Parts: sequence; structure tokens; C-alpha cells
Amino acid sequence: MDKFIETINWCSLRDIGFVGPRFTWLYRKSDGSQIRERLDGALVTSDWLNRFPSAKLFHLSSSASDHSPLSLRLVPKPRSRMAGKLFRFESMWLKEPRCAEIVQEAWGEGLREASSDVLGKCLESGDRNTRFFHAKASARYSKNLISGLMDAREVWQEEDSKVEEIVVDYYQTLFTSSNPSDFVELLQAVNPR
Repeated sequence: MDKFIETINWCSLRDIGFVGPRFTWLYRKSDGSQIRERLDGALVTSDWLNRFPSAKLFHLSSSASDHSPLSLRLVPKPRSRMAGKLFRFESMWLKEPRCAEIVQEAWGEGLREASSDVLGKCLESGDRNTRFFHAKASARYSKNLISGLMDAREVWQEEDSKVEEIVVDYYQTLFTSSNPSDFVELLQAVNPR
């Protein structure tokens, strides 16, 4: 297993994660107990992930096999809420000698685009870590992006209004009181100081 992990790292591969049940393999023992594992997945390179940033691997259900079939969806889903990219300051820009001057000019002229000049300088100077940091930032963005959620009926929903409805319902249920009236058991569990 160590050689396999070493090879994955040497090839700079990463698991793209999954949507659906956690396990892809089920073994039923003769005593009725079960062994469940995630044996199946997808490893990709950073370049592949840049080409297919919205790719999702789905674990599907199967009654015909002890392995879950996998479905890889590559079609990008347009996000209606992303009007524009947020500006994020990169601390590596501080290495650029003209950074303070460029920032002052940008503030004076009201030009947000000037920030890209600092980034351009860093890229021109051949910063070896730029590609690594970009891959990390892209992976973090993909990881944090909610492209869909499972609803109460276990149906995957991707439509923005449906996802919003699932989140609102979840938190309304979570923070709705059941109006308990008998607090005796609860109060007995509290130790006075």
C-alpha cells in the first residue's frame, strides 16, 4: 500500500471525492454482519481538474452487485450567482519591490485592475510555487463549492432554488423547538458548582 500511495504522490494525483453513499463495496458475512469499504474512486491530475472543474463522481446504488457503479459527470453547470470573481490579496505580491507604489496608485486612481500588475510581475519573475499555489487554490474552491445536495427523499438536487430550499429546511428543523415540557431528566444531568 505504501508503494501505491508513493506512486499517487509521485504522479501528483488527487482523489476528486464523490457524491452519494460513502461505501462502494459491501460484503455480507454468513453471521449476518457486513463489511463496507470505499474501494472505488477516481484519481486525477491538476491539469485534468482545471479542464473539468465541475466534474463530479457519483456513487450509485446496485442490487445486482456487491460493488456500487460509478458515474463521472463532466458537463459544467453554469452558476447563476457568480456575477464576478472576488479580489483576493496574495501575500507573495509583497515580494515585488514596487508593490507599495502600485497599491498607492490603485487607491489614488480607484483602479482595482492595478492589482493584477503585481501578480503579473510575480508570474514574470518565474516564481516556481505559483503553479502549486494555483492548484491548491483551485482545489480549495472546488472543495468548497456546493453544486448540489441530497433532499429528504434522497434525490440529488442541483437547481439553486432547490439547494437553497434544502438548506433552509435543514436549519429551520434544526433550530425549531419541539416545545419540551418535562425538564426533570435534563436538570438531573446538570451538576451544580
